[in-house]
Amino acid sequence: FDHWRAQTNGAINAAAEHLSQRWQQANQNQLAETDLQEALAVVNQTHWSLDSENQTVTRLTNAPLKLHTFAKSYVLEQAAAIAFATPGVDGLVLNSGGDLVVRGHWHEPVAVANPRADAENSAPIARLSVQNHAVATSGDYRRSLKTGGEWVSHIMDTRTGQPAREIISATVVHPDAVTAGALATAFSVLTPSESAVLAAKLPGTEYLLITQEGKSITSSNWPGSTMPNAEITRNGPSTTAHLLSISAKDKPWNPNQELLISLEVARIEAGMFEKGPHRPFVAVWIEDEAGKPIRQLALWYNKPRWLHDLREWYNLHTGNAASVTSATRSPGQYTLAWDGKDDKGQLVKQGKYTVLIEAAREHGSYQLIRQVMDFNGKTKQQTLNGNVEIATAALDYREKAPTR
Repeated sequence: FDHWRAQTNGAINAAAEHLSQRWQQANQNQLAETDLQEALAVVNQTHWSLDSENQTVTRLTNAPLKLHTFAKSYVLEQAAAIAFATPGVDGLVLNSGGDLVVRGHWHEPVAVANPRADAENSAPIARLSVQNHAVATSGDYRRSLKTGGEWVSHIMDTRTGQPAREIISATVVHPDAVTAGALATAFSVLTPSESAVLAAKLPGTEYLLITQEGKSITSSNWPGSTMPNAEITRNGPSTTAHLLSISAKDKPWNPNQELLISLEVARIEAGMFEKGPHRPFVAVWIEDEAGKPIRQLALWYNKPRWLHDLREWYNLHTGNAASVTSATRSPGQYTLAWDGKDDKGQLVKQGKYTVLIEAAREHGSYQLIRQVMDFNGKTKQQTLNGNVEIATAALDYREKAPTR
C-alpha cells in the first residue's frame, strides 16, 4: 500500500474506508466543507510503521483501514503460482469476483461487463482473449453508497475526499495481478490523462475506461474489441434481432419489452463445528409450451463434476462457460434479463413460456422453481415462492428501461 500510494500520487489509500463511512453517514450527497477537511486530515496521516527486520507493523492511528483494493489480486497471484507448480498442470484460470489470473498454455475468452446494464447476463461492452496475464475491473456499480437519497460511488478519491465520478468502469490487463488490481482502482479515481501517464510508466499495462457519459477510452494496444460508445447504455449494446419463422396469426415478441428475473440465493450459515457452507449451483433458463429449452440465461458453478446435481438442467443442456470481468458484487441478490430471444439470437413469438430456476448445493438440498407466464405484450409482475436455496424470486415483464 505504501508503494501504490506513492505510485498513484495518493489515489490509493487504505484509509479511504474512513471517507466511505463519512459519506454513508451524510444526510445529503455532499459533505459539508468542514466535515470534508476533517475527514481528509484523518485519512492523510501515516497510519502504520513497518519494521522489516522484525517483520512487525505498528498502528499509529485509530482511523478505520481496509486493506482491499488489490489484496484479492495478491491472493490470486499466490494461488496461481502454487497451482501452476503442481505436476500435470500446464494451464489455469482463476476468477475471484470478476478479477482473473490466466497462466500457462491457455487462452481464456473474457467478457467485460457493461457497468450500466441492469442484469448479470446483459451483453458485454468488450471481449478479449487472455493468456499469461491478469485482468481486473473496478467501478462505481454493484456496490455504490446511498447518501441523502442518492447513489454515489463507493470508490473514494482520498486526495479530494470526493467519491469517484468521472470513470464508472476501469478494466486493466497486465502480466502481474497485483498491478492490474491496483491500477483498476487507481484508474477509477484518476483522470484519463493521469491514467495514461501512469500506465506509460508501467510496461505491459493495457486498459479500457468507461466515462460517466458512456465514452470508452482504451490504451494504444488494448487487446480486445469494444462496443461503440453510443451502445454503452443501461440496457447493453443493441443488436439486430431476427424473427423466428412464425405463422401469420402469431405475434412476435415486442423488442421494446423484456423480462427481469430477480432472485436471492439463500445465505446458509454453518454451525460452530461444521465446515463452511458451500455455495449452490444455480441454473436459470426458459422453455416453450412443449417443454423445449429455448434460452439459457445463467449457469453458476465451480466444479463441473457436480453439474449433474442440477438434474433438470443437466438432462436438457450442454453449454460452454466463459469468464466475465466486472466490479465485485455484494453476495445474495441478482438480476437476470430475457430479451425475448432464443439461444440463436432470434426473437420468439408472444405466448406462454416457463421460467425455471434450479439450485443444488453440495452436501445440501435441491430445489426447482418452475413458473409459467403469458408473454402477450401486457406488462405484469409476479412474485414466486422461495425455498431453502432460493430465498426470494420475482418476475417483471416490462417495457425496457430508458437508456442513461
